[in-house]
Amino acid sequence: MKKQFAALMLAMLIGLAPAVSFANVIDESRYQIPLSQGVNLKKVSSFYEWGVQNVNILEVDLNNPSVKLDVLFNKSGFINRTTLSNMVNQEQGVVAAVNGDFFSMSTPAFSIGPIVKDGKQLSSPHYELNKYASLLVDSTGNALLAYLYSNIQVENSSRGINVDISAINKPSKDYGNIVIYTKEYTPNSPGANKTYFDLTEIVVENDIVREVRCGQPSVAIPENGYVILAAGANSFVLQGAFTPEEKVKLKTDINLNYNNIKTAIGGGTMLLKNGVETSITQSVSGKSQRTALGITADKKMLIVTVDGRKSPFIGMDEKDMQAYMKALGAKDAMMLDGGGSTQLMADGKIQNTMASAERSLVNGLTIKNTAPKGSISQIEISVLNETIFQGDKVELAIRAFDASKNPIDITTPSFQVSGEGISGSFDGRYFTPTSSGSGNIVASYGGVTGKIPVEVLKKNAPDTKMVQTLPDSGTAAVFGNMSGGESIIDQAFKAKLASSASSNQAVMTLGAGDNAFLGAVSAPKEAFNGAYKYKTVGNTTFISVDNRNGGVYKVKGQWDYLKGLMSKSAGNVVIVLQGSDKSADSIDQNAFDKIIQKEAKTKNVYVVYSGKSFSSRVDGNVSYISVVDYASMPKTNIYQDIKYLQFAEADGKLVYGFKPVLTP
Repeated sequence: MKKQFAALMLAMLIGLAPAVSFANVIDESRYQIPLSQGVNLKKVSSFYEWGVQNVNILEVDLNNPSVKLDVLFNKSGFINRTTLSNMVNQEQGVVAAVNGDFFSMSTPAFSIGPIVKDGKQLSSPHYELNKYASLLVDSTGNALLAYLYSNIQVENSSRGINVDISAINKPSKDYGNIVIYTKEYTPNSPGANKTYFDLTEIVVENDIVREVRCGQPSVAIPENGYVILAAGANSFVLQGAFTPEEKVKLKTDINLNYNNIKTAIGGGTMLLKNGVETSITQSVSGKSQRTALGITADKKMLIVTVDGRKSPFIGMDEKDMQAYMKALGAKDAMMLDGGGSTQLMADGKIQNTMASAERSLVNGLTIKNTAPKGSISQIEISVLNETIFQGDKVELAIRAFDASKNPIDITTPSFQVSGEGISGSFDGRYFTPTSSGSGNIVASYGGVTGKIPVEVLKKNAPDTKMVQTLPDSGTAAVFGNMSGGESIIDQAFKAKLASSASSNQAVMTLGAGDNAFLGAVSAPKEAFNGAYKYKTVGNTTFISVDNRNGGVYKVKGQWDYLKGLMSKSAGNVVIVLQGSDKSADSIDQNAFDKIIQKEAKTKNVYVVYSGKSFSSRVDGNVSYISVVDYASMPKTNIYQDIKYLQFAEADGKLVYGFKPVLTP
């Protein structure tokens, strides 16, 4: 009957296979790091049978007057790409930053979409209509996502004529098209040379034509202006359209059709409009690292990065991101550049997992805090581990704020960190507890202190549930693999083991075992070999778990099966591992530790596995018990070496011990 139930449960679990990549989670960790007034970073790691989905979510309150969105780029000119880290280091007041628009990886580099910084347009939209969306933010903090037109003209107000411009800060092949360069793109104009001897450059400053330069060397581009340039036939167009001291006006889709735009940056496809999924107009195939942003109905911005293209991370495609942004509550959403460009920085470090080294980018999007800064008043600590054992390296994120919750520019490694009620050491971003128990992690800087309570679980401690005196008849006898040993002496030892074990309510072996040995056992018995087996004896449920091939998750549906049985077990739970006591996969092991420690708060949990010796320990609230396969028993002192694991009830508690079967 129990086997029928197990098969039915497995069938139900398989039938619940997820329709999207973020359903049916084995385990999920969520952490929040306060960064500033109105800015929080949420870190979500979801573990599935097929991998891990790591997501960072920046929540930005655009209603907060101290929050400013800004564009980052290389201060020496974004004609040359640089890393996001370098961009952040060149700026003041950065709370967080993320990679920005798609870009040309050629030399010279350029942004595919528009850039507006402090109200000045520094790049034009892409020429293809309704393909690449853009983020626009006005002077009051209102954000809009839209497809823009690339229409650009320079109006010669003195003559009443217009000159069509192909692009702003995007080079034209052989200077054949008329383009505009600003100082933010490159400090100096290209200038004529032997190849482009006819290059014409119109220098504009404060909306006045200052120079018309034909076939002349490079010139510095004015701070409050630009250079219009072209060669070939269009050089004559420029020479005929402008003369010095004429008044001009730059007209673009942004400054003509959108009011008071202070910040803009390009991206990829729109994902959502008014809460409705849109057509995917631009895509990069496959599940990979992704960056997206969304706007909620209550004027919050969500900036999301997803890890991918590196084991064990799953990544997402555009449709996945569309569904994810909608699930987060975004009303409108769009993609930014992704893949190797995906990067999010906060607290002085890269917060996402990069698939390779930092990529040089054309631009980034940053969140700044513009409020006047007071002196340090409070310190907040975020602990980025849920289950903490003695000796673990525990990642911390520590932030300092003034009395108005404005951030003080101090990163985690700069704080003094110690334990209160627990001992430990701090190394940059990690606190390592060297004792167990309840206590606080304490951070201090400049005489100000912050603390957070933690519970540190003991590791490799003696187990009070292990006893030396055992009854003749117990709850269960548990053996390692009983195969091997065919000599007459071995057969005699096995017969004695089978006879002694038969006085228990049940007998279990790990692995395929020895049919002859099991045949000699008269008590109810079970060979725990593989997954989807369990046996209930009185108030105790024994569950077979196959972790031999790299982890529990390697067997389809096994995690759900294990969690379901543990939650239904009212009393004691004994997990019988088919492999060692440690998973080869650290993520699987962390999930195992977290889940069984949670169960151990309300019931007794034991983990049995095949080891090199009969031994036990306590990790947290869980008993780990090692049994020895028959072939590995030393048999040098047969009165001590020939034994098995026995569980028994004593004073209403499930105890255990190693029971010898031979007496002198």
